[in-house]
Amino acid sequence: ATDICGDTPLIIAARYDHTVLVSLLLEHNAKTDIRDKEGKTAMFWALMNKDSKCKAVLSEYQEREAAAARQQ
Repeated sequence: ATDICGDTPLIIAARYDHTVLVSLLLEHNAKTDIRDKEGKTAMFWALMNKDSKCKAVLSEYQEREAAAARQQ
């Protein structure tokens, strides 16, 4: 689900550096590859926050997903 700007809950949580919420959304299989209307992903927004802990959470999750996909 997205809002009128194309933002998902994960994108919004990453934009505002809500690490606990990002983790919770990822535990419930939030998609990390969805882009907002500007073409930006949750990882983009996490990277824009200079001291964001969300980027580490998102990176770790994406690495686990990639490893799981390689094993299939």
